[in-house]
Amino acid sequence: MLVRALVLTIIEVVGTFLLTAGLVVFLLPFNIHDYLGDSWGSAGFIAMLVIGVALLVAFVLWERFFARVPFLPWSIACSRTVLAACLLDVCYDVSYYSWASYYTSFLQVNCGVSIAVAGYVNN
Repeated sequence: MLVRALVLTIIEVVGTFLLTAGLVVFLLPFNIHDYLGDSWGSAGFIAMLVIGVALLVAFVLWERFFARVPFLPWSIACSRTVLAACLLDVCYDVSYYSWASYYTSFLQVNCGVSIAVAGYVNN
């Protein structure tokens, strides 16, 4: 029984649930927007985004004020070095995926290669 209480204290179930549910509910409408009728303007899409953001804000508030063992200590989360590293990673990811999305099309149109060769070069 002591081990179970220790594990529940270390894992921090409430914060884990809020983070997981917030990310799932926020990112899910971007994957299923074709099935939601009016797509981007539908009530289901907007509701999932709002609920997802609310759950993520609840996660931040829970971790800041109520968690016994925080997922990420607040001093580290507010560190300028950590924030700069995260911002740099976001910029890198955006630039890479922007390039990767159009590289095969670039090869086909500008270099005149076939689809098979463009796919081979891209991989």
